[in-house]
Amino acid sequence: MINKFLRPYLILDKILWLLEKKKFNSVGKGVSIGASFDFYGHKYINIGNNVLSRNGLKLHAWKEYKGKIISENPNLTIEDRVSFGDNCYVTCSNSIKIGQGTLIGDNVFITDNNHGKSDKFDITLPPAERDIYSKGSVEIGENVWIGRNVSIMPDVKIGDGVVIGANSVVTKNIPPYCIIAGSPAKIIRKIEL
Repeated sequence: MINKFLRPYLILDKILWLLEKKKFNSVGKGVSIGASFDFYGHKYINIGNNVLSRNGLKLHAWKEYKGKIISENPNLTIEDRVSFGDNCYVTCSNSIKIGQGTLIGDNVFITDNNHGKSDKFDITLPPAERDIYSKGSVEIGENVWIGRNVSIMPDVKIGDGVVIGANSVVTKNIPPYCIIAGSPAKIIRKIEL
């Protein structure tokens, strides 16, 4: 049962989503986005059919940062039947693809970029003043299960059917059908089909 005091906020969130979704490059059918969302660079974001998100989803696609062009054509693609938990953040300045059927737990962070290159010049600047820099794209396969509080870092490819344990930090490519966990994440078990 929904609290009668929350109903006006739920209606407002639905109206805000209807206005926002027109700005995206593409949005499929049956997409449901929870309250308190935050989107940037809509025209570089594609959302498939039946994508679901709980509250606090942030999707950012960066063509420019602080007035400087950092990417010619960022591409953030979320395929069909992807589900996000609460407070997930996906930030893209190169290319991020999340495969169909992927389940993403609460507080997950997925990025293909950093503030600066961590070289001797950038390290002397405050992080917010460094250029956004991509070390490589992120590709998440189909039917991946990403646990709560996971971070997926730049230049990573995750195969189909991978299970990522809670609180893991993924920094390297992962082959299909593995269970991984840790910081940095390591293969715990391969699943034979």
